[in-house]
Amino acid sequence: MTVISQQSEETNLAVRVNYPVFIGSAAVILLLSLLIVFYPQTSQHWLSSAQVWVANAFGWYYMLLMVVCMLFVFWLALSRFGQLKLGRDDEQPTFSYVSWVAMLFSAGIGIALVYYGAYEPLDHFLQPPEGQGGTVQAARQAMAITFLHWGLHGWALYALIATALCWFAYRRGQPLALRSALYPLFGERIHGWRGHLVDSFGILVTVISMVTNLGIGALLVNSGLHYLFNVPQNTFVLMVLLVVMMIVATLAAVTGIEKGIAMLSNVNVGLLCLMLLFIFVTGPTVNMLNGLLQNTGDYLTSLVGKSFDVYLYGKARQWQGTWTLFYWAWWVAWAPFVGLFIARISRGRTIRELIFGVLLIPLGFTLAWLSLFGNTAISLVLQNGDAILGKIAVPGAKKLFIGTPHAFDSIYDEEEANGADCLTIPLFTADYRIEEPKGNTDFPIAFEPVYVFSGVGRGAKLLRAGVDYRYDSGAIRFASVPKTVIDCYGESSWPERFDRDELLKRRKQTRTLNEWDSQYLLRSRPVHKLRLDPERLREYNCELVFKRANGVTTAFLGGVQITGCSCYWDVATGKKDGDASPVTLMLQDTRGHYYWHVGQALDGDLAEFDDNGQISGGQVWQLRKLVVDFNIPRVTVEVNGPGSFAGKLLRQALRGLNCAVVEYTVSGNKQKRILDGLEGPLTSGFLWAHTRVLDGPLYEQMREFNPALTDQDDDFLDSGTGAILEQPVKIGNVQRENPVTGRDDGWRQMHGTYEIETEY
Repeated sequence: MTVISQQSEETNLAVRVNYPVFIGSAAVILLLSLLIVFYPQTSQHWLSSAQVWVANAFGWYYMLLMVVCMLFVFWLALSRFGQLKLGRDDEQPTFSYVSWVAMLFSAGIGIALVYYGAYEPLDHFLQPPEGQGGTVQAARQAMAITFLHWGLHGWALYALIATALCWFAYRRGQPLALRSALYPLFGERIHGWRGHLVDSFGILVTVISMVTNLGIGALLVNSGLHYLFNVPQNTFVLMVLLVVMMIVATLAAVTGIEKGIAMLSNVNVGLLCLMLLFIFVTGPTVNMLNGLLQNTGDYLTSLVGKSFDVYLYGKARQWQGTWTLFYWAWWVAWAPFVGLFIARISRGRTIRELIFGVLLIPLGFTLAWLSLFGNTAISLVLQNGDAILGKIAVPGAKKLFIGTPHAFDSIYDEEEANGADCLTIPLFTADYRIEEPKGNTDFPIAFEPVYVFSGVGRGAKLLRAGVDYRYDSGAIRFASVPKTVIDCYGESSWPERFDRDELLKRRKQTRTLNEWDSQYLLRSRPVHKLRLDPERLREYNCELVFKRANGVTTAFLGGVQITGCSCYWDVATGKKDGDASPVTLMLQDTRGHYYWHVGQALDGDLAEFDDNGQISGGQVWQLRKLVVDFNIPRVTVEVNGPGSFAGKLLRQALRGLNCAVVEYTVSGNKQKRILDGLEGPLTSGFLWAHTRVLDGPLYEQMREFNPALTDQDDDFLDSGTGAILEQPVKIGNVQRENPVTGRDDGWRQMHGTYEIETEY
């Protein structure tokens, strides 16, 4: 750390290096840098976890600290101590008022303000801590919160540190260093190891804070150069920009405050003022003035309440850790550096002048900047309907929008083809998919996974390291053979928003892998182009008509003669929230076309008995009614699981009817069986479905079917597949209880609409 020894003239400065502070802080910074460079994912995970822990454990302390500092600073400025001069009683300010004001601007107005000027208000508007986002009330609350984060609290902290350092440096003859503020506590011992430790810690937190701004600045400059001069956006350009920015900053610091820093400050303030003036003049000027006035009023009105608001109830506490507490920690981290700078340029001014200068001069420009840019961004979304801006600018703006302006199919391909610059940030830093385990337990993978998912949809699981799998020497080894698709991912890009519980919830809510890839990995996936596209089903809405002549019953569907049918029952218990117990009636004509005429879920117990032990209800009795209504000659019962008893019960329920019961055991891959049964007729245009069948679960199950998954809603698909794969039985007899018996050729069942022609 560099300590400035004051001479008789301010311009004659002797500079010496404090080696214990320099070596100690440099060593810690180098160690942290190496850890982050060589272990980026682990470091990110640790830092994110540390941030969450600090926010939960010490959030109240940060809130109280900022309030106490602000109150004390106001009291100090307004008290009799405010007239005390920071220097000799007859000493004049070192810098002119104009230069001092310009350097105060630069002390706290940097690249972060440019970056967050439009982004932060838009984020709070779309996803406020409390209440509904995207409303007028959310817009007012967004600006008030943004003003809170950039307002009096942070500048009061800067003023407090600067006043303390000025007092002990210019009135008590101590060096202009952080340790000097502790002189009342430790006395001359501040010149020993205690002082070295304080100064080293100050340098450390300053560097940590500075790298954030440096990274943001490089990204913004690179983006601007790319837009204006088509300079590529890559790591090499970013590194060059970082080096150039560090060289300029170093030259300005070495040149001195009177020359380099003052010159940069004047240029910085001039450019920012010109930019702000341009927006103000060319934009909706009156609206901006109204917005500034309203925003200031909302800020002052909510100042006390928001200063103590810890969001005790609800999920807003997580939001507070991401935003308000993050800002308070950021202000605290910057306070040593900015406080030293303000102290260095404020010699000869009074305490009251320093405090109100720091509180009001930069603050006024900051609030004007935030109001103009923030209100403009919100207006584009709220009043002009520019929804794409909201979804691109704010990662996580809506539940289904995480760094992407689309729900499924990506629009980035089209936008980039038209010359747009699209910054896409997937939810994970790395990914690897195992689609077909093929009986293996070991798989090579180039990175150590942090999140490992099994399956997708409601059956998805988030596997546990050390229990369900282990990673060693570039390979992942599972405790048992995976039975479904496995997705391995690196670190989360937003761990504070998407912890393990939230990720698993999102995985369960996602219906297909394409939907997951499109939404969370930002990859263009044709989600609706599935193996079993329900749009290929040919809909009809007419009922079977049975005609009897010469002792023979013939079935017609519209103008098409039905030659055979198959009925398949995929038995389940029929319990609530359990698997469905679907039965399918599939008709077939002379051309080989299939007609999915019935797709009904049976419910309740398999059978219900009366006092005499006779079946009087239950699933088998519901199926008996279908047999009678549609003259079904045979029912195939899948006897896997609960079906082992269903066949016997169904035979008992069908006594007296001309209907056979066949028991069938299914083996092999169910997904392959479904594809084998449905994909051919579907793609050939041979598969029809009644309107009532399409109105049921079939359409959704077909649209969401994923052959790679073993745990998904496919009960109706499985039942329909069984009916198609079964050999159809000729319809030639009617059931005794069916009123068609003895009727003439004009008799029809009253099941629906009949005036319809079937076209091919």
